[in-house]
Amino acid sequence: MSSNTENTLLYITGTVHSGSSLLDMILNMHSDIISTGEVFKFSIDPNKTNCVCGDSLAECSFWSQIINEVLSKKNISIDELKTSFSTFAYQKPKFPLNEFLHLVGSKGLLKLFNFIPYIKRYQEVTTNTLELFDIIHQKSNKSIIVDSTKTATKMKSFTMFSNNVKIIRLIRDGRSFIPSLRKKKHIYGDLSLAEIVKYWKSSVRNIDLMLRQIDDSKVFTMRYEDFCSEPIEYLNKICQFLDLDYEEGLLEPNFDNFHSIPGNPWLNVKRGNKKIQIKQDEKWRTELSDEDLSQFEKLAGDFNRKLGYSN
Repeated sequence: MSSNTENTLLYITGTVHSGSSLLDMILNMHSDIISTGEVFKFSIDPNKTNCVCGDSLAECSFWSQIINEVLSKKNISIDELKTSFSTFAYQKPKFPLNEFLHLVGSKGLLKLFNFIPYIKRYQEVTTNTLELFDIIHQKSNKSIIVDSTKTATKMKSFTMFSNNVKIIRLIRDGRSFIPSLRKKKHIYGDLSLAEIVKYWKSSVRNIDLMLRQIDDSKVFTMRYEDFCSEPIEYLNKICQFLDLDYEEGLLEPNFDNFHSIPGNPWLNVKRGNKKIQIKQDEKWRTELSDEDLSQFEKLAGDFNRKLGYSN
């Protein structure tokens, strides 16, 4: 059983394609944890957004209850969900939010900037989302909620507005980032290798800067490749970080009781209850050309080595 006396939000941060969906799914198998996936998508039309169970959020046995509770508690219509839990749908000016949050370290200081409409809206969205987590805690009777949205701005805002937030930071070899984005041209566009590397480095640096004002004791950093090599060892470490007892069977999931908002299309597939196979993904070794690797070395070789990747 958990030794936690308070409910905790566990926020997974990292670049895209860093393994957050896999970790989110595995942690959900712990009896004290509920994984919710990428919660910012709760703001998207619940009739069009699916849970991993296959049903839309509006029809899902779990999320439909949450939606009804939110609408009742907030006294809003279902159409107003779009602007209640995400700033994406909010008409905003061009505002340097990342740079702003690098400097602002407290809720009190943030409130001094309420004269800026977007900052005021940003705070409202953060408060609404934390209230959403409270409802999920109550409905699920779990002490720890996992949000794998990943974005550094969400991470920073949650830590400013709540003392009960812990963070898992996932790091992944920058070379594996290149083939992943090349396969997602429909999302990211036809980016050159230099543009992909710039995007990756910028994402990593942004997380670094956000973490500077967060207590180290609240952060657990893990390389994806290390987790794949020793999953049991690292799951034990994560449980210790969360003040939980390790439980056997975390890699043998029961998807019948898994209600997450997926960030990875892989999770939309009915997977049965087969044991999760964790293996290294080093496709970059065969998919990147010698020219690609040479260019990466010039652009980010030293940067990647500082993250622990030497070969």
